Amino acid sequence: MPARSTRDPVDNEAARLVARAVGFHVALSVGPGTYDYADAPSLRAAAVEASRLVSRYRNGRDPMIYAVDASGDMVLLTSAARLLGGACGSQD
Repeated sequence: MPARSTRDPVDNEAARLVARAVGFHVALSVGPGTYDYADAPSLRAAAVEASRLVSRYRNGRDPMIYAVDASGDMVLLTSAARLLGGACGSQD
């Protein structure tokens, strides 16, 4: 009997969207209902933009990085804080 995938079908679709991403969108909450944004052509460039936003606002919030495909569909990369090497940890 073949082994069954233990990954959730939603995770599989998210991984496919990341693989076909044409760009990345970065968002950082800077206040109640207010965000600053940046766009980047690659995940590495998105990490640089995220670090720039974190340095600018220094509010202890982690940036959100989304992969964007050609049709505009987006998926949140939930390990964005790890990608940045923990540079965004909360400042309690």
